Amino acid sequence: MITGDNIFIAVETGYRSGILRPDEKVIILEGRKQKTDKSTNRDFEGILLQKEGDKIIQSRVSMAEDDDYINQNQFAIAIDNDFLSLIPQPQITSKIKLFSRISPENKVKIVRLFK
Repeated sequence: MITGDNIFIAVETGYRSGILRPDEKVIILEGRKQKTDKSTNRDFEGILLQKEGDKIIQSRVSMAEDDDYINQNQFAIAIDNDFLSLIPQPQITSKIKLFSRISPENKVKIVRLFK
């Protein structure tokens, strides 16, 4: 899903629409909340969300840009336009299910990357 909405609204919409399974965990990655370290091996900070009944539980998560953390765990990823701008050549994987606050220019890039 690509939307101009806030990232938390995108996640809620993802759950309600079936894009996200009810038991699926989601990592939210927002660009403005990242460290400004420009090294080649950056650590990214995110929020891990998981539903427990009607409640959504939040916890912090950190991963390195070249870490296998994403591939070794079962969760979806939601990113915003600012985060997408941090990565010069983003790798779009099936784990990224939600894009939020996406500019029209980046919408075109995302669609091209998926093709």
